[in-house]
Amino acid sequence: MTAPLPLDEIIDRCIEDIRSGHATVDDCLTRYPAHRAELEPLLSAVASMSALPRGEMATPDPGRRAAFMAALRETPQDRPRRIRMPSLATLLGGGAFRIVGPAFALAALAVAIVLGQGATPANASTLTIFDGGVERLDHAEWKPMRDGDRLEAGARMRTGLGGRAMLTFPDGSTIALDPTTELTIETLAVAPRRIEVRQSSGRLWHDIVHDESEGSRFVVLTPDTRVEVLGTVFQTSVDASTGQTDVSTADGEVRVITGNNAVPVGRGEALRARRAAIESVSAAPFLDSALVVSGPFASAIIAADGRGTGIRVDGVTFRQLRGITTSTEDQVQRFDLQDIDPGAYTLVLQRRGDGSGEIVLDTPGGQQQFTVDGTAKVVRLPMRLEVRAGLPVLVAGNLQSASDTPATVRIAESERTRAAVEQATATARTSPAAAKTPTPNATTKPRTQQSPAASTTAKPGEQKTPTVKPGTATAAATQAPLRTVTPTPTRTATPDPAVTAYTQRLRNAVASGKNDDIRSALNEALAGDNVTLRRQRVAVIAAALENETNAQRLASLFVNGQNASLRDNLRSALSANGGTGRARFEAAIVAAEARRLKQQTEQRSITPTPTQTGTPRPPTPPSPTPTGTPTGTPTVRPSVTPTATATAGAR
Repeated sequence: MTAPLPLDEIIDRCIEDIRSGHATVDDCLTRYPAHRAELEPLLSAVASMSALPRGEMATPDPGRRAAFMAALRETPQDRPRRIRMPSLATLLGGGAFRIVGPAFALAALAVAIVLGQGATPANASTLTIFDGGVERLDHAEWKPMRDGDRLEAGARMRTGLGGRAMLTFPDGSTIALDPTTELTIETLAVAPRRIEVRQSSGRLWHDIVHDESEGSRFVVLTPDTRVEVLGTVFQTSVDASTGQTDVSTADGEVRVITGNNAVPVGRGEALRARRAAIESVSAAPFLDSALVVSGPFASAIIAADGRGTGIRVDGVTFRQLRGITTSTEDQVQRFDLQDIDPGAYTLVLQRRGDGSGEIVLDTPGGQQQFTVDGTAKVVRLPMRLEVRAGLPVLVAGNLQSASDTPATVRIAESERTRAAVEQATATARTSPAAAKTPTPNATTKPRTQQSPAASTTAKPGEQKTPTVKPGTATAAATQAPLRTVTPTPTRTATPDPAVTAYTQRLRNAVASGKNDDIRSALNEALAGDNVTLRRQRVAVIAAALENETNAQRLASLFVNGQNASLRDNLRSALSANGGTGRARFEAAIVAAEARRLKQQTEQRSITPTPTQTGTPRPPTPPSPTPTGTPTGTPTVRPSVTPTATATAGAR
């Protein structure tokens, strides 16, 4: 049975649609006939107020808004004939007055103001321009914007052919815009956070601050979908020529609503929707590489245009580069590299303590390791995404020490940056001074080690117990591929080249997210008459199952009884090898089944969200467009794994 939306949520949605011009009062009353009596006077007042100029106003107290909404939730039967409800004066700090019968429409004034957004500094986003041109629609004319401009609710903007920019909201949430991308800020409010953007075309990379406070909402609207977020890192792409929307999640989970369907999209998953229907939910392709920095350093990956992802010396974390996420724990900072853009990057390390450190770049082709001595203040490692043998590979150059201070990554001030600095300062005051580490005389040359060695030579009984818990719906979908880095690897025998080649094929298949490729790799492991080689290949699969994301992708082949013969053969082979491989495999299947059940349950229980049928936004009249900015809406390719063609033109 479909669960009805709460009244305050209905009011929020209707007010936003009316204020932005995407629906009329009649549209909203038609959608929610059960609440016509409450909605009609409220929305009529909102529609009238929307035509008036909005002055500056401070953000209302969230407690007063909650009290007002609580009063609205009472049904007409529950209300006495004369009721006392919070008034505009009460909500903004004054007394109260009585609302009687038809005078209930006066409450609309309070709702419109409580939920409205004045163009105040607290209710505006900050624009950072990294490259190219960025424009804003001003009275039917596109006008160029400048770095540092503020955008409030109602602002409509776009990037040019080479334009790259970022919006930073008051709480620190950010949206990075790729070239030829257009969006409108429909709603922007704080306390609680209520941000809604409408994406018309292009590609956006979202880094949203986690916020579970009552009434908090971050929503991305595309032509046919609604993406709801509490706090996560994800990407949305819109092809304006077809109306196709692609959503992929790099960290956390989002909820995608289109037509009568709602589907959770977790870490490592991708969804495609078109014409108010979900076309597919699949594993998102990712670049099977990770970068780990150990030691007393603040590290960041910087692109040629100044965008970066990493951590500042003062503790502020920033994620401006599409396809790269970062995390840190106990002086170990990890970068997970997914579907990143081809080209050149630089890893920059800034010292924030005493001691030496190490950099490890792990790719399907092996590991590159670099030792950082204890005297270098700033270290740079140039990197480049290349295509080798038809596969994307991140290759590192030579480590470079420098005494100069690297260019500062531009980060707009927000609640998140202030909180991070305060936390870092408090930690520095309470933590004992870091012990000094012996300093090597020189920086060592990088040494390459084949990554499959550890997994193929480890004894089955020594493999780690999996962290996937049976019955956990989202465990498998919310973990990044983890490859443990040992600063001083144990020397092992040279692996069999056939096993090394198979390990790379399996990693590439899992990274692609394509079931056909994964199925082919698993069948290959069980084929042939060479018993020793089969056991070694199965050991590679068992090692891959240690990681939850890999396990999720392998187990997805077997949900709902699919590929039963392959599943049974793999079970037998894992059992014959000994160790915990069989148990990990079974746990992964349970987790994959639970994930599928969760998605199906949400799809059945969604409250229909009708397609906007209200008054459409009037078309923008033709106007002069600066050089390099298209006058039409371009077709944007969906997120895919970089190919040789895409990389060939990279600088």
